[in-house]
Amino acid sequence: MSTRRARRIEPGRWGKAIPYGLQGLVVGAGGGLIITMVAGGLSGGEFWWWIIPVFSGIVGAVEYVYGALIIEGAGDLVARLFIGRLVETRTDYSYPESLVARGRYEDAVTAYEEAAAENPDDPEPLMRMARVLRDRLRRPEDAVAAFKRARMVEGAKPGQVQLATREIVETMEATDEPLRAIPELARLAEQAAGTKTGEWAARRLKALKQELSWTIKDQARDGRETGEEG
Repeated sequence: MSTRRARRIEPGRWGKAIPYGLQGLVVGAGGGLIITMVAGGLSGGEFWWWIIPVFSGIVGAVEYVYGALIIEGAGDLVARLFIGRLVETRTDYSYPESLVARGRYEDAVTAYEEAAAENPDDPEPLMRMARVLRDRLRRPEDAVAAFKRARMVEGAKPGQVQLATREIVETMEATDEPLRAIPELARLAEQAAGTKTGEWAARRLKALKQELSWTIKDQARDGRETGEEG
């Protein structure tokens, strides 16, 4: 299932826009009549009847094209036509999201994989897939792998890379081996230095290093006690 929000307009779909065109003809005819009456009144009774079909045709054509674009959901194409510049095509991941909402988590993961393949420069489907793996399917290792894939996407922005790294840290900390997050925290503290995210990473890194120090001390003490008992 394609995730593109703006789709190519197929020739057959223009037929669906005919009601818009007819509506435009009627509105245009009414507007043309009003303009003719006003102009005639201002000019002392000289009515320009030719305005009615011309105005009706213009409005009808505009309504017809507008209707075709609306039917196809081509909002980005409208922007190109009237703003005069290219607009980045946005993506819509509502289909896999609907699978999540219905509890079909494995199917959602598959759908996100397909979306990632269709949008190789967008880390978002991989990020969402990772959250499903972590929060719904309770597969933290697979979630970490997906987050790492997301931050490696060529089109990922710095903020998205930092978010992926933070989610990796939070996923690791929720497992039985939270100290594994230390390298990721060090990476994040460096990447996001001078930001709130960087400050958070630095604090967590300091806390985990302290915890690691205590763990090493406890292991050394236990080793001494075991040796003494022997």
